[in-house]
Amino acid sequence: MAGLSFMQRRPSGIYEFRRRLPQALAGKPGPEHVKGPLSELINPTTGNFKQYLSVSLRTHDQKLAKRRDLDEARRVTDLFDWGLKLVQNGQPPTGTAHSENLMPSPEEIEAHFLHALLEADERERNEGDIRRYLQTRAERSQWPDLDDARIGEMGMADGHLEQGADMHAELLSDYRRAYAKR
Repeated sequence: MAGLSFMQRRPSGIYEFRRRLPQALAGKPGPEHVKGPLSELINPTTGNFKQYLSVSLRTHDQKLAKRRDLDEARRVTDLFDWGLKLVQNGQPPTGTAHSENLMPSPEEIEAHFLHALLEADERERNEGDIRRYLQTRAERSQWPDLDDARIGEMGMADGHLEQGADMHAELLSDYRRAYAKR
């Protein structure tokens, strides 16, 4: 799925980022305590929030404009979220400065998913094969050719990882197809 783009080209050929403000803010009067920190979102003439925020991407090059559009989308989304919090609280912020980038860094995202993956792997190694929870010994004894699922024991059966080989091959195939489309 492609990312949502708010980029458009001006008649001069320069690209710009243009996005509508959230319904809770658009066109509403701006409280005094947010006019300083959110001056980019407020029309200085009327004192109301703007309907749209337009920011020049300062380039004629489409590739560079797409990259800047994504960066601007992240920044503006954070700005909108921060603005909604300021307006809904109804009071000025107490000594907390707005972070320019509320998104986690790639390293933080990588660490989070690595932790989740290793945690799931450890849980699977301790709890073992899902077949132990889907069938009882009596149900399983109807098919003597099946491998022993070690029902009632902790840990993985000997052939546990081989059973997942088909799933791993399918996931790898999906990954390769998705990567080839980039």
